[in-house]
Amino acid sequence: MEKLRNNSSMVTDIIILILGIIMLCRPWDVMANIVRVIGIVLVIAGVLVIITVVMGGKISSANIPTIVGGAGTIIAGIVFWSRPGIVVGTVEKVFGIIIILHGVMNLVKAIRIGKQEKIPVELILSVISIVIGVLVFIGLFGATTVVKIIGAVLIYNACLSLWTTLKSN
Repeated sequence: MEKLRNNSSMVTDIIILILGIIMLCRPWDVMANIVRVIGIVLVIAGVLVIITVVMGGKISSANIPTIVGGAGTIIAGIVFWSRPGIVVGTVEKVFGIIIILHGVMNLVKAIRIGKQEKIPVELILSVISIVIGVLVFIGLFGATTVVKIIGAVLIYNACLSLWTTLKSN
């Protein structure tokens, strides 16, 4: 059982390593493709919203905002899919917000831990995460640089995991 777990862990690590290499070498393509996939999902979601309303029976004035919202979602999806470059420019803002929120959540946890320790490492790392999130949000790093950084982190994590898995065998 342990060998099977190690083998599946190694396969996952290799996939993550390959993904990291692709993100490091082709960041624009990665971002554009992610935006295209999001566009497809938006189109499907918009169509499903409209179908749900129409299949629900009588269309009334109360349903019009839902139908308009579904149509808007479809239009946004088409823009995402057909013009990913427009959306890619805003990705760094989204990444920045995600990093900031994650840092704040970790900061709350660190403050709870801080009651037991003087200055927990988690507190320092949380503040660093928040600062990095703000720097990403204001555009200090380009959107593709963020993808490269994520790719490098994935490569590092995959290599470290592979190394520890191989050492434990």
